[in-house]
Amino acid sequence: MASYPRVSLKPELLLVDLGDVLTAGGVTAYLDLCLHLVSKQASPELAALCAKMLLVEPGRRFQAPYAVHAAPRDHGDAAVLRAQEWLESNLEGPVTLAGAASAASLGERTLLRRFRKATGDTPLDYVQRLRVEAARRLLETTPRTVEDISQSVGYADTTAFRRRFKARTGLTPDAYRRRFALR
Repeated sequence: MASYPRVSLKPELLLVDLGDVLTAGGVTAYLDLCLHLVSKQASPELAALCAKMLLVEPGRRFQAPYAVHAAPRDHGDAAVLRAQEWLESNLEGPVTLAGAASAASLGERTLLRRFRKATGDTPLDYVQRLRVEAARRLLETTPRTVEDISQSVGYADTTAFRRRFKARTGLTPDAYRRRFALR
């Protein structure tokens, strides 16, 4: 992004249509792009028929359900790495900035500044991403209830967990399980 400051990157989108420039991301994104063009040039009904014939879900716009959070660890900041490790090992319980700062042997403000610089996230956002990733794995691989999963990844309130999960993935936990569960 630093090399191309005028480019407005939208990594959450599968398809970006800027009129004369169309882009699509992902291995099968050409199918989404083709369906978009058919809808635009012919009709949405024809695009829906093509989607059925190709066995492709029509109207896919967001990559969020498919994205995997890979926590950056090669940033070279040993103190931030200690904080990351502490956050990861304390995921199920209450997590505080003070606890992460103590693990990193830094003050809270210093940790906030260095953590964001190293990872691109605040410690709280980082924990939320880790919790959603852990929940995704459990939804994919276990028959546990959403309530049980929310508790096991550190949420005392299942409603708050459902909201956070949907905000991160674009799907409710139940819809995510239906789509991605390993059967």
